[in-house]
Amino acid sequence: MTKPSTFSLTSILAMTGMLTMSSIVMATPLNSEQHAAAVRHFALLEQAQNSAEQEYSDNLFNQFNEQLKHLEAAKVDQLCTELGRHYDSATSTCTG
Repeated sequence: MTKPSTFSLTSILAMTGMLTMSSIVMATPLNSEQHAAAVRHFALLEQAQNSAEQEYSDNLFNQFNEQLKHLEAAKVDQLCTELGRHYDSATSTCTG
């Protein structure tokens, strides 16, 4: 889960560096309108990055939950079988 955060920090640092480098490379500094446009642009990039990271995190969480449900059902089924019973997945109980 720390990987997306590290990527985000790296992205922000890279974008900050690009903005700084573009200001250095340019013969004239950005005027206030250009600077505001650049700031808006990077804010949109950050918002998109955060949204993508949240979606990635949610997907991982959902996948983990699904795997956990399957493993839990398999373990309970195994325990029911060892006790000579049948696992009823609809009620999550051992029957018979």
